[in-house]
Amino acid sequence: MTSSRADHAREFGRAAALYARLRPSYPKTLFDSLDRSLEGPRAHAVDLGAGAGQATVALATMFERVTAIESDARMIAEIPASPRIDRCVAAAEQASFPPSSVDAIVAATSFHWMDQDLIVARAFDWLRPGGAFFPFMYGVFEFEGAARAIFEREAPHWAAYKDDRLLAKYDPGPAIASSGLFASVAPVSAIGERTYAPDDAAALLATTSYGAAYAADHGGTESYLRKLAQDFAAAADEIVIRFPISGVIALKARG
Repeated sequence: MTSSRADHAREFGRAAALYARLRPSYPKTLFDSLDRSLEGPRAHAVDLGAGAGQATVALATMFERVTAIESDARMIAEIPASPRIDRCVAAAEQASFPPSSVDAIVAATSFHWMDQDLIVARAFDWLRPGGAFFPFMYGVFEFEGAARAIFEREAPHWAAYKDDRLLAKYDPGPAIASSGLFASVAPVSAIGERTYAPDDAAALLATTSYGAAYAADHGGTESYLRKLAQDFAAAADEIVIRFPISGVIALKARG
């Protein structure tokens, strides 16, 4: 039996420490794309659905101040402390900023959980003229080498546990385009890569809504991940995983 929509969206906090340790940083090329697209000041950025702060930390190297909006206090507690980062425990739909007060808004592997039409409209209102809205998201993890066969063996089992929003709202483009608000919408893609020990490669899957839900229903999370880690260890001492990422940068007209 699959979990409910609400359960999927709210269960990440149970693995907050794993999420912070095992989810990779986003590739620098993603933020280079934002930097090239954005003209004008870099005083304030907002990270909607910030999770454990993988995007927040990167934004803090580009902007004077970053506000991380995250509904789960367990997740937001994992964001590294920085004088440039403000944390706010709230759903993205509850966030509020003055009109034209924000330079850039990012939603990093989180926009599919949101009321997209509402967020698009509010992002447009919050952004200054020339500001950028940048939602992006991981695709399917790509396991390299001998571990790939194990991943491909397990992946079909997780399919029934994937929340509908992972498919129906994966592409942020339609919600932005249908609003008719932004002056331009450009696709962006990148690929990240990280090497894991076998047990960490298995535990990484517990940071996905579908992997965690499947494991809980099939012997319990600890037992399932232990067996998966053993299979990965038999395949390789180190597991290389690639992370394809896609999104769009939507620019507000400069006026």
